[in-house]
Amino acid sequence: MAGRLFSVAALALLAVASPAGADEAALAAFIAEADRWLYAGERAPADLPIRLRRLPPAERLLAIAYLRRTGLFDGPAFDPALTLAPAEAPR
Repeated sequence: MAGRLFSVAALALLAVASPAGADEAALAAFIAEADRWLYAGERAPADLPIRLRRLPPAERLLAIAYLRRTGLFDGPAFDPALTLAPAEAPR
């Protein structure tokens, strides 16, 4: 229950912090997927850095912060150069 409330609060913060758009929708979808991992008791997938690189830099930074707060991303720091790099197209 607390995780769900945190997710709702995170999405509400995103709605207030920036105008609605495709980037925010991609972030919301990513957070929903991360919540599924969390609720299922799973760890983040091995391809997490690739998934993060598909997000635009601002949303990527928010996603990394969200993953850190939920405990899903507890490994070494994500390279700052990759955090701020332009989004990569899905392959």
